[in-house]
Amino acid sequence: MATAVQQPDSGKIAFRQGLIYGIAIAVINFLLGLVASFAHVSVLSFFTYLISLVGFFVVGFQSAKATGKVSTGTLAGLWAGLISGLISLIIGIISLFTGGTTSYQNIINQSASQSHVSSSTIQSALIIVGIVVLVIGLAIGLGIGAGLGALGGLAGKNHSRVVAAPANYPDSGAYPNSTPYPDSNADPNGGPYPASTPDPNGGPYPASTPDQS
Repeated sequence: MATAVQQPDSGKIAFRQGLIYGIAIAVINFLLGLVASFAHVSVLSFFTYLISLVGFFVVGFQSAKATGKVSTGTLAGLWAGLISGLISLIIGIISLFTGGTTSYQNIINQSASQSHVSSSTIQSALIIVGIVVLVIGLAIGLGIGAGLGALGGLAGKNHSRVVAAPANYPDSGAYPNSTPYPDSNADPNGGPYPASTPDPNGGPYPASTPDQS
């Protein structure tokens, strides 16, 4: 049975989980990319996308399970997508400027020989195109990370034991500007109302007399 406990800091949990999973996704995808490049196993490229999708879902699940909020899972997936995307962007830019793999150099040399354009010009054009593609991939990764993080958050919330504690409303005495209602017999000027009003001549009002007619 779910118990009411102090609500954890959703922002910190989302960032911490997103950071861990984002780095893990980027490192695993980088290693798989190296193996696929040197071993010429193209099927490994499919696993890089699959690992990213699973990672975004899991980080949303774990974050929402820890806080009981779907929004935490969405934010964690967004962080994971941003961090893994930035790491992939940096690695991709480094590869573009350093020449990348042998196949990348072969494409440049072949294009230069066929188009009679210098290889440096073709490499510059490929760098620009590559950076644009990497930035677009980063934006797509952010959207996918947030979406799958939200789906994982829905599942994680159902497995969470965290329930937001009810608000403790203060009693009436805790409000600084509160004043008690005046007593029905109290004068607004501070004193009690008189029990009876005397006759202006000094005596009590005479009792009512019946009509003589």
